[in-house]
Amino acid sequence: MNTLADFLSRLESSETYGKFIARYPNAYLSACFFVLDFETSSNVYELDFYVPGEKKIATFSIPADKKGEEIKMRFAETLSKNSDERQEMPVKLENVSISLEELQKLVKKAMKEHNMMKGLNKIIAIVQNNQGRVTWQLNCITDGFSIIKLRIDDKGKNVVSFEQVSLFDFVRKS
Repeated sequence: MNTLADFLSRLESSETYGKFIARYPNAYLSACFFVLDFETSSNVYELDFYVPGEKKIATFSIPADKKGEEIKMRFAETLSKNSDERQEMPVKLENVSISLEELQKLVKKAMKEHNMMKGLNKIIAIVQNNQGRVTWQLNCITDGFSIIKLRIDDKGKNVVSFEQVSLFDFVRKS
């Protein structure tokens, strides 16, 4: 599994999703959350579906091993039921073109362009629709205790913002 289409296909074929979508037919994909851990290979794959009438998010956790554990779902409240705030924007499969493998290559390329020669230990990625454009919000951890914050535009497959922060800066502020 490497693309959003792979994860969605696996989710849609599950009994958990079948029951969910039967009960909430207007629900739609609103975000994706991935943790790619290159040290321990304990990756996390989650797809969030917004339930408009209830203003809830259903998060589906997809195990890395197809034969292992089942897909799990949990609900989280998003907005107050009385709120007039905007709904979550849908993430459409056809608008997501970057695979997780490509994402890793883009991060390493950006690191090289910023003269960072440290190893990449973890990528924490959120895919969202921001004002009609699919973007990847990333926090990456290197083996030099640095955190790299990136925003990648999916359509252009380019890094829109890059910021390096030392993990020790967070410790000093605490």
